[in-house]
Order: sequence, then C-alpha cells, then structure tokens
Amino acid sequence: MAAIDWSQMITAGMKAEQANKEAAALLDDAVQNHLDEEARAHGYRDGSTLASYAGSTMEKWRAEATTFIAWRDSVWLFAQEAAATMAREPQRLIAALPPMKWPSHA
Repeated sequence: MAAIDWSQMITAGMKAEQANKEAAALLDDAVQNHLDEEARAHGYRDGSTLASYAGSTMEKWRAEATTFIAWRDSVWLFAQEAAATMAREPQRLIAALPPMKWPSHA
C-alpha cells in the first residue's frame, strides 16, 4: 500500500481561499485599469502620473491631480465595500463606481 503524502492534500477550503484570492486580484486589476483609463482619457500616462501633479505649481494640473486623488480614494473605498457582493463581477462593479468629475478651468 502506498503512503499518503498529506502535505500534498488540497482541501475544499484551500480551493475556496485560492478562488477568493484570484477574484480579489481580478477586481483590483479592473479597478486600477479603470482609474488609469480615466487619467489617460484626460491626457495623462496613468493614474499615478496624474496624482504626482498634486504639488504642481501649475494650478490646472494641481487641481486635476487633487480632484483625481479624491475620486481615486472614493473609488477604492467603494470597491472595498462592494468586494463581498461583486468580487466575481468586476464589470458590474466598474459600472457602479462613482463618476469622475473633472474640475472646470477658467
């Protein structure tokens, strides 16, 4: 009779935990892509680049960056709160996110 290598055993709980981690990673990627797409649509390389203008001496760039940062924070907060119910539906979560409202410039 062959010996069982218990270190190789994968339980249903372990499978569920792995599936939850994968769903969370997909959700995080979808949210980050959404943030970056919004920044790119407004002429920035990505969300991180846009956020880096928060200390700019150019009023327009500073206003866009601080507005984006506030929106980014509200998006991630919403995503964290909705993760339990929408973890396996990233497109539905993205559709439910608050919209970005760019500052108006004189």
